[in-house]
Amino acid sequence: MSSTPPYLPVLTLPNTVLYPGADMPLRIYEPNQRIMIMDVLNTDKLLVITVMKNTWLENDFENPELYTVGTLATVNTSRQLVDGSYNIFVHGNRRVTLGETLPRRPYLLKQIAPLDEKPETDPPAEIFEPVRERIVRFFSQAAWQGVIGPFPMGAMDRMAKTRPANFIALTSALLGLTTDQQQMILELGSTMERMHGLEDALHARLLINASLGDRPAYSDGDQSH
Repeated sequence: MSSTPPYLPVLTLPNTVLYPGADMPLRIYEPNQRIMIMDVLNTDKLLVITVMKNTWLENDFENPELYTVGTLATVNTSRQLVDGSYNIFVHGNRRVTLGETLPRRPYLLKQIAPLDEKPETDPPAEIFEPVRERIVRFFSQAAWQGVIGPFPMGAMDRMAKTRPANFIALTSALLGLTTDQQQMILELGSTMERMHGLEDALHARLLINASLGDRPAYSDGDQSH
């Protein structure tokens, strides 16, 4: 991706962060968002995905309060349904900062600036896999303690096989991270930094549970990052 347009449409989600390198299916049904997707599909298929700071009930949907760091994404596939809504599949490329809003548009259009020099790539397996294995073991311990779960069938198998950025997204969802926690992980500078941030969040959850009950906190030996 040689250049990024200075202004791009912004799709706001209520409680889910798109991480660079990750994939996400979305259903687009709001009228203004349909217009946005139609324009995106007719141009360069780029948009920014960011998350609302507050809940659905607290937000002003005409001017939602957003985090200032989002993810530049490409719409890889799309299908318009008979009711006019869209099913789209997006891929996160890299982080961007959100600036001023371009007025008088049917949807949110904001000035953006790249935070990362190039799209996210997968880290080498010899660096990523040991951290993945630790997180999966933490997850098993958390499930045994009843801290998290129950999980959809096959979730643990997917955790062991999926690509790094999708692993972060899946684990964040299964762990039930808050929007603030997801955003903090997004704002870390690389996939491996996000992996360590996710590991810290899971370890903290286990420690809190241990302090409230009679089950020991799980120790995996080497916790160095």
